[in-house]
Amino acid sequence: MCVIKSTNVTCLGGSDGSATVTGGGSGVYQYYWYNDEDLLTVLDSGISIGGLSAGDYIVVVVDSVTGLEGECYTTIEDGREVILICPNNTLIDNCLLTSELVTAFDEWMARVSLTGSDS
Repeated sequence: MCVIKSTNVTCLGGSDGSATVTGGGSGVYQYYWYNDEDLLTVLDSGISIGGLSAGDYIVVVVDSVTGLEGECYTTIEDGREVILICPNNTLIDNCLLTSELVTAFDEWMARVSLTGSDS
């Protein structure tokens, strides 16, 4: 048996999820990660995998000494959609980083200061 620690996707539709086998015994193991929808293509062969989008994943763990195999499953959840609505219904979305959000707000404030309105 193995234990998987997963990290969900940060932004809706993103691919920054990850998973790591964190337990299951001591010894020398080989790891084979698969997407649950494509069990023919090995995504990675390390103890950890990154760059995952939302979905179900399987890791096959093989004991290098005995050849015994085990499977563990994990689900990576999609990030939540972030939508901010500013005055005049200006829409800011797509999971902006804090610095991008500050820049967008500053640009909006500059328009208000220059024109006297937010249009």
